[in-house]
Amino acid sequence: MVQARQTRTSHLSWMGFFPALRWGLLLFSGFLGSCGLPGLEDAQVTLAPMGNFLKPGGKARLTSGPQHNGANSFSSALKLADRETDPAVTLFLGDGFSGFDLGYEQIKRQNSRGFLENDFGHLRRGEATESDLEYYGYRLAYVGRFYGYDFPSGIPLGSEYELQPKVNLGVGLGLHKVRWDLSVFDLDRGIGEDFKSQGTVPFLAFRAQMDLDTLKLRLDQSFSAGDWGDVTGPYWDTLFTIRWEAAPSVDILAGFRHFEISTEGHTGGNRYEMDADLTGYVVGLYLLF
Repeated sequence: MVQARQTRTSHLSWMGFFPALRWGLLLFSGFLGSCGLPGLEDAQVTLAPMGNFLKPGGKARLTSGPQHNGANSFSSALKLADRETDPAVTLFLGDGFSGFDLGYEQIKRQNSRGFLENDFGHLRRGEATESDLEYYGYRLAYVGRFYGYDFPSGIPLGSEYELQPKVNLGVGLGLHKVRWDLSVFDLDRGIGEDFKSQGTVPFLAFRAQMDLDTLKLRLDQSFSAGDWGDVTGPYWDTLFTIRWEAAPSVDILAGFRHFEISTEGHTGGNRYEMDADLTGYVVGLYLLF
């Protein structure tokens, strides 16, 4: 009896987690809204679970240490450029355009077999390899509307309905914590090289959205430059999405994303450089609490 009662209590605590989170975020937004931030006076909480169908691209090379004579491509040498399904989730707090975004995503490609195009540390050109690539990203951003326009005349659709487009533009700031792990293992000699890098990138954000009744077309563009931890080059993240209101509290999302980043790392006295990109499609849901 005691064990059953404990299990039920745990279940109820989880059942109450999301309502408690919702009210906590709304109280927080009310506080920030009193400071005059756009989107937080009438804020809502939205959870967006998503699947990423992204294809890794880029190259990695050893810039110090033994035998560092060129880069190895993710696609032709390491065979890491497969398009698979990877999880992501974003929590939104705002009015549907302005507000805060808190997101997490991961990419994993494992046991990919290829042949080195160039020497990679102690690994020699032409040797058979097995490679793993992992990426983890945590993102917090705020975007506020600075311009909005409602078209005065609608677009006639039939004899009894007019579509009235709305356009919003916004700018903001954010932080993106990234971590990349690349492992390359020589199948013949039983040795490997590892690349690890991480950094927290501050970025500028731009957002444009057009509302067409139950459809919303949005462009989110983030960019940064400079050295931020192991992130050493230009940072560029483009996401275009289309959302359709399938039910009063549920939107269906589909889109296209292109993300570019350059990093460096140090392992075992060696220095590595990597230019990476992720390109492909995203699908998911917007769930309004």
